[in-house]
Amino acid sequence: MTALIRGMDYIVDVASVLKKFGFDEIIHWSNSSNSMAGGLHRENSEIIVFCPDNMDEEDIKNMQHNIKQLGLPAIRWRSIRH
Repeated sequence: MTALIRGMDYIVDVASVLKKFGFDEIIHWSNSSNSMAGGLHRENSEIIVFCPDNMDEEDIKNMQHNIKQLGLPAIRWRSIRH
């Protein structure tokens, strides 16, 4: 299974959790990508994990809209790193 992680730079913790649940392929688009909410597409993923910690409200709304359009389940991951 494939997971798309969007909007975080440090993914070791979330990738570890996803692997425990059977996700063997992790696609990662970091915060440094062109647009936090833009460019989201299926990428053959079964789930999308996104971290809103460094996103403004408009980016979060756009991200949620894009996820809904794809019809994929999503996890809103809160980073504990500062």
